[in-house]
Amino acid sequence: MPVIKWSDEFSVRHADMDRQHQQLFDYVNEFYDCHDRGGDNRTLLGIFDKVVKYAGSHFADEEALMERAGFEGVRRHKIIHQQLVKRVLELRAELVAGANPKIGVEIRQFLKHWLTAHIKGVDMNYAECVASDRAAKVA
Repeated sequence: MPVIKWSDEFSVRHADMDRQHQQLFDYVNEFYDCHDRGGDNRTLLGIFDKVVKYAGSHFADEEALMERAGFEGVRRHKIIHQQLVKRVLELRAELVAGANPKIGVEIRQFLKHWLTAHIKGVDMNYAECVASDRAAKVA
């Protein structure tokens, strides 16, 4: 059963970004499911690496979109993405080391909070700008 479910409250009103966010939801739910089934660190790492790789690609796409739309907050958004990547790499290193028996729980909590809070908070800031840019290009 999904821990986080996609709904319109997460929509940034851009089909590509919404699809990418939905894929991240799927990966986070996959991590939760594996952890709940008692998956070992190697298996969890494989799923976590999918999240990391996909998030990196998503961040690049999102930043390019914001730049094309002329979003004034793109510089700050990039910094937030860099901070997230740094934290993810720290968590990954802990998972690889295997010394922290609670790392799976920590990653679960981080992923859920990061994804939902980032979309509903930070990403919503660019939604109007991107929607206005699309509308201007159509007119």
